[in-house]
Amino acid sequence: MLTEADTFQWVIEAAPPGQLRRGLATWQAYDAASRVDLTASALLLGESWLVIDPIPLAPAAFERLLQEMAPAQAVGVVLTSANHERSARWWAGRLSVPLHAHPEAAPAMEGTIDMPCLPGQPLFAALEVVPLPGAAPGEIALYDGAMGGLWIIGDALIHLEATGLCFLPDRYCSDPGLLRQSARALLERPFRTVAFAHGPALTADAFQSLSALIPGEKTP
Repeated sequence: MLTEADTFQWVIEAAPPGQLRRGLATWQAYDAASRVDLTASALLLGESWLVIDPIPLAPAAFERLLQEMAPAQAVGVVLTSANHERSARWWAGRLSVPLHAHPEAAPAMEGTIDMPCLPGQPLFAALEVVPLPGAAPGEIALYDGAMGGLWIIGDALIHLEATGLCFLPDRYCSDPGLLRQSARALLERPFRTVAFAHGPALTADAFQSLSALIPGEKTP
């Protein structure tokens, strides 16, 4: 069983109700089984919101998240890879929303995908789905062009205290070389913030940090 996070925090503060609302919240807990910090995100997109790679959230914090997202409606739970089922099905059931993932993630998942995330098809009319082959099966990143530009990344890049910002270790990759090539797409769009499934979000010098890591970078 995954350890629940005690609280969440706004990485990008949501505007008060009645205004055009955008925001990003994250929560994190250490998973003893995999011996790594797990991070989940909730993204507010105006009148709707979604959860990405969720882990459990303490009941009081969960209720507070619902209150702070209101009156926006929950629309989905999104997995960035086959490895992130975590507590996704609990969240999908509790929020009464479908579970989204790339079709290539399905064979490695324990359950089924309700709706596919397909590159070239906007997700919730606001997010771009960008495949990052070479990491886990069905690895994707989500891009939101609002709020100065935001990436939500699963396993392709990690940002842990022990490692700093780095690529997923080669032993967990299906093709490490391909992952480094596909990650160049992250630098083809302007952004200020990067959220991860492992580690805290980057909010300062995010583009410079990724540019220093990813080979063959391009300037947006």
